[in-house]
Amino acid sequence: MIDPVGPRLSVVVPAYNEEKFLGPLLASLDAARARLKAERGVEAEIIVVDNGSTDRTAEVARAAGARVVAESKRQIAASRNAGVRAARGTVVVTCDADNRVSDNLLVRVDEEMSRGDCVGGGVRIVPEESRWNTDLLFAVFDWGARLFGVGFGVLFTDRATFDRIGGFPETVYVGEDGFFVLALRKEGRRLKKRFARVADAHIRTSLRKIDEFGFVNVLWQHFKFLLMPWRLRQRSAAPTWYEVRKR
Repeated sequence: MIDPVGPRLSVVVPAYNEEKFLGPLLASLDAARARLKAERGVEAEIIVVDNGSTDRTAEVARAAGARVVAESKRQIAASRNAGVRAARGTVVVTCDADNRVSDNLLVRVDEEMSRGDCVGGGVRIVPEESRWNTDLLFAVFDWGARLFGVGFGVLFTDRATFDRIGGFPETVYVGEDGFFVLALRKEGRRLKKRFARVADAHIRTSLRKIDEFGFVNVLWQHFKFLLMPWRLRQRSAAPTWYEVRKR
């Protein structure tokens, strides 16, 4: 039965053939949702956007109690936007399907967004296991995020702000989260509100792309967009985002 008041938070998860990884994520979100309810009396909903999956992604999502929304356009930004359009919450949160969230994550998001001076924000990203090369990569990434006062991993804002900045740009197939952060920070400056980098909550992310494509190749796939930014508009230029085969 749908709560007539509705949830305050909506968590949107874009997913394409994610039956293997989706279960652990949804279990971690369920734990975070239970803690949010217990500590702050706030409800959250989970929305999985099925982006044309050919496996049991939708079944896994429904079995875990998530709402399932279909989006036929094979694009990460379009999937995120479709989930937000279906959201009932006043605060929207986006999370990738191969992550697991810390159990305090939704509590911290709600705390930040309840203060009134926060336009939105992001959290820390840590790898699912320790390896010297990925540990170094994520340490450098975290250093850069701290230097510029931003966070990624899970991104959040209120629904009105999301709509004003146009959501995630569907003109690119890669880097939509970076463009979203830039737009969110710009809106924060206009409103004189801060961008929250939540350091005491995190996502633990899969290393499956590195396992399949190789560490050096994954680095190159990211670096090449700095050299050739126009290729962000080409899905064929992003195999590690759209052609991951091992599920």
